[in-house]
Amino acid sequence: MKLLLADGQPLFRDALANYIAHAEASSVIEHAGTGDALFKALAKNPAFDLLLVDVGLDGFSPERDISSLKRDYPDIRMALLAGEERLPQARTMNGKKNTVSVLPKTLSGKAFMKEIRHMLASRPKPGAYAENALPVLQKEQPAVEQRSPTSLTRREKDVVPYLVEGASNKEIARALDLQVVTVKIHVRSICNKLAAKNRTQAALALQKMRIEGRAL
Repeated sequence: MKLLLADGQPLFRDALANYIAHAEASSVIEHAGTGDALFKALAKNPAFDLLLVDVGLDGFSPERDISSLKRDYPDIRMALLAGEERLPQARTMNGKKNTVSVLPKTLSGKAFMKEIRHMLASRPKPGAYAENALPVLQKEQPAVEQRSPTSLTRREKDVVPYLVEGASNKEIARALDLQVVTVKIHVRSICNKLAAKNRTQAALALQKMRIEGRAL
């Protein structure tokens, strides 16, 4: 894959590029540290598969520039990168005419790569939003707000951080010194209490609650 990564923090940009290159040996990654550098890179060579842009990139306005980018480069998949402090701003793009996917910088490396592969495998529809899980369209989400997770047991609450990070049952079992079958039971119970169809939807709902400051 050929990717253009636009972020104003060189350390983060280099670390993310190195991780992607390690996970996908055939990837070609170009960097941009400002909005001006981003547009120059696209003008010079528009044949990118994926464009990742920090929502707070200097010289880049999501409200103004996403529309023109999607018009001028309709074949490039796009996503906004956002730290916790910028997530509210990035989320306002959802539901707008020219919205793009959002990738929180709080994602684990494994989850981030799943997001990228998903985006390259199928063009996401407007409103797709990723939060420590594969992007799931809003219309496919259960109404998790209708059920409160305050009845989670102490052990289930111990499992939650690992579930949100996308850890496997085996990884959770190892971290908490539990049997894998016990972890499966806890995960199934958490899903039931959240009215989530699977662990991906449960992780998405839990991450949303954390961002909104809602207690478990």
